[in-house]
Amino acid sequence: MTSQEFSPKPDADEKQREKAVPAVEAAGVQRALEAETALMTEKGAAVMRRTVSLAPPPPTTVAQANDQYQEAEAVLLEAKRASMRETVSIGIVPAGATEDDDETAVSVAATTTTQTTAGVTSGTTTIVSTATATTGTTTTTTDTGDVEEGGINTNHPTTTRMTLTTSAALAAVPPGLERSSLRASVPGAVAMAGIGGDDSSNHNIMDESSDETCRDVEQTGHSSTGGILDPLEEDLLVEARLVGADDSDVFEARTMEFQWRELATHPKVLAMLCVVVMVAVGVAVGVTRRSNSDSTDSDSPVWDVQDPFESNLPNNTLEAIRVPFSPQARANQWMLQDDTTNLTPQRQQQRFAMATFFYATNGEQWTLPSNHQWLNHSVHECHWGLYYDIDVKIEGIDYYEGSGTNGNFSTACPQNDGVVRVLVLAPINAVGTLPNELFQLLPELEVLDLSWNHGIHGTLPTYIGGMQKLGEAIFESTGLSGAIPSEVGLMPDLQLFSLHHCKIAQQMPTEIGSLSNLKQLFLEDNQITGPIPSELGLLSGLTTVELEANVLTGTLPAELFHNQSNLYKLSMGDNFFSGSIPPQINELPKVRVLVLQWSGLTGPLPDMSRLTRLTELRLGENEITGTLPSSLASMTNLDIIILDYTSLSGPIPSELGLLSRISEIWLQHTHLEGTLPSTLGQLQSLAALVFSNTPALTGIIPSEFGQLENMAEFWIDGTMITGSLPPELCELYNDGFLVDLRANCSLVECCSSY
Repeated sequence: MTSQEFSPKPDADEKQREKAVPAVEAAGVQRALEAETALMTEKGAAVMRRTVSLAPPPPTTVAQANDQYQEAEAVLLEAKRASMRETVSIGIVPAGATEDDDETAVSVAATTTTQTTAGVTSGTTTIVSTATATTGTTTTTTDTGDVEEGGINTNHPTTTRMTLTTSAALAAVPPGLERSSLRASVPGAVAMAGIGGDDSSNHNIMDESSDETCRDVEQTGHSSTGGILDPLEEDLLVEARLVGADDSDVFEARTMEFQWRELATHPKVLAMLCVVVMVAVGVAVGVTRRSNSDSTDSDSPVWDVQDPFESNLPNNTLEAIRVPFSPQARANQWMLQDDTTNLTPQRQQQRFAMATFFYATNGEQWTLPSNHQWLNHSVHECHWGLYYDIDVKIEGIDYYEGSGTNGNFSTACPQNDGVVRVLVLAPINAVGTLPNELFQLLPELEVLDLSWNHGIHGTLPTYIGGMQKLGEAIFESTGLSGAIPSEVGLMPDLQLFSLHHCKIAQQMPTEIGSLSNLKQLFLEDNQITGPIPSELGLLSGLTTVELEANVLTGTLPAELFHNQSNLYKLSMGDNFFSGSIPPQINELPKVRVLVLQWSGLTGPLPDMSRLTRLTELRLGENEITGTLPSSLASMTNLDIIILDYTSLSGPIPSELGLLSRISEIWLQHTHLEGTLPSTLGQLQSLAALVFSNTPALTGIIPSEFGQLENMAEFWIDGTMITGSLPPELCELYNDGFLVDLRANCSLVECCSSY
């Protein structure tokens, strides 16, 4: 058969050809090329077989198939740019192919040659264009000439390659594979679509084969099962006839493709895909932000300033700004909403630090007065608003007693220089952790009071050590936990440090002994462990030390009582000490409150005659032994004596009657013995006289007790005291002044109304 037998069909068949082309594009060109193969010469067939052996292997995955199609499309695009006039070829040209090999394979389809050759080199082969790898491939060629590696040679005729797609390849197309890629590469090249030229002059064997097949289908009009064809079956039958496959094979392949497409467009599937995409994007953004954290300062998302303000921000702040929705990021966004170029770097730091604290502690829910100005761009941060609830603070420690402030903090900048020096927000229902910026970016801060904000939690940042001018750091009744950072020893101006009623644990840092200006230390009601650092005795300016209600152990360091000429209050009860009270305790000339009750101490009471200013002596609930010293009478300012639940023995010294200011004497549950001294009746200020469960006490109730006009509590139950209650006490009881009277009426003649 000659090549003329494959000339284009007359125009009368154009309509049938146009109808068959879409099916050819969708399924492949097997039948048409089989016809051409039969007409090839023997030598041409041999060359064809060698070329077929170099065809791409069948794809096993969607990715491989798509890669081959994309390469074909790339070459087609390159060919279009090179203005190819006649044909575009599909297949692979061996890099080592010779002119003799190609000349022997004379094309029966191509009657002209083009001006250019499009070629792309890959490995050892030159890819002219790539189609679907198939189980059966036929190739016709013209003279290849020389194809330059990696480029386009415009000096040689075009090499024509036609790769055939069989029904097996079609059925193996995985779901999701874009069939448009097949149409764009295989049919477009094999059918010689005439890119860049006149389509009417480029009819080819594919057109004729397509027309014939379509006519066969139309004339039949029936499916393989004998039924009338519906449109879908007709399309599938056309496709089956073109690729030489069984109707059922094509129908199964196409049906699977339709099912996958339907599943891919299902609303639930789309929703799940959206979620997956969002998560992937979020992870990618997070990775990108983390990778950008090591980039230059130009990548830092900080606001514009006259000077590069990022140089004034610590690295930890820059990193925190890059974390989405962090307090620092939100503060940064707030700063970006205003023109800050006219602000000094110090003011920028102040506003950023206070805005970060606002967002870090749920500022939107603060219980500030309604006229507060926090985060108001038009108001100077000095006037955003401070708060001090005197009614709440009076239940705790009034640190400002006698300071003249009376809870009135009108400005955070008391020196009217625009520098924030005072930050008092106690309480405001702050909830969150303390940001580092509060301690890093307010270097001039002198007073920081966040007490009674129970929702503040986390640890105290180590950056507190950098606040060189901070004089008062008050965190009373917050949820702060963890250890006291050793960096507190770096604060030379610190005078008041309070963590009262928090959740502080671990040992006290020895660096606390470096606070040479420290006057008040409030650490009671925590879980601090270990011994009291002896370095605490180096702080000669101490006036108040409160370490009560912790888990402190060891002995009381003697250094704590040396050179403490200014100590006003020493409270260390409710701990787990061992040993006795050091005799150096008598070297505290100004001490007024001494609290060591319930702390595990043993041994006798030391000499405390020099503690003439002492008003409260609380040593109860210890294993104190020995007698009650008469030297107590020298403490003429004593108001309260608590020595209950001890092992004290011996008589009650009559010298106690000289304590004219005493209001409470608690001696129950001891081993004291003898009678009640009548001199106690001289204590006109006495309101509580308690001897319960001291069985060695005997005798009668002195009549002088009738002079105790302010008596509110009188306990003698659990003793061997007899006699009758003075009528004056019964009158106080009847009038409701003596509210707590306890006596054994089997031994004592009680009041008639008792």
